[in-house]
Amino acid sequence: LQFGKASPFLSFSFFFTLFLLGLDSAFASVETLQTNINDYILSRNPNLKRISPWGNAARLVALCTFLFVLGIPYTTGNGFYLLEIADHWSVTYSLTVTVVLEYVMIGRVYGVDQLLEDVHKFTSVKLPKWTKYQI
Repeated sequence: LQFGKASPFLSFSFFFTLFLLGLDSAFASVETLQTNINDYILSRNPNLKRISPWGNAARLVALCTFLFVLGIPYTTGNGFYLLEIADHWSVTYSLTVTVVLEYVMIGRVYGVDQLLEDVHKFTSVKLPKWTKYQI
């Protein structure tokens, strides 16, 4: 593709968009962790009505510092190999365990008959009887 004089602008826009997407993902991750920590603190201290702004800021700085230090090894010469190991373990095994536990919970807790009834109710598709044994 040739975009003529617009090529530098379009390439800058593309990579700036990637940068903003990465920054947004980082904000979402940190905010999720901080919310979980704040909820844990509130659940352990029933007398505490709300989180103070100074405590919230201190936890945010501590969390960001911890995550920064945790990410430093990935910037070294062997960081790519560490990333490959972390990616392999986090995706392959944790995802497999999560899916197996999800199937067990659907089959045992929610109930196979209830699941088949809900599929028929919401999609008007009657699944065969042998589907019960797959779940």
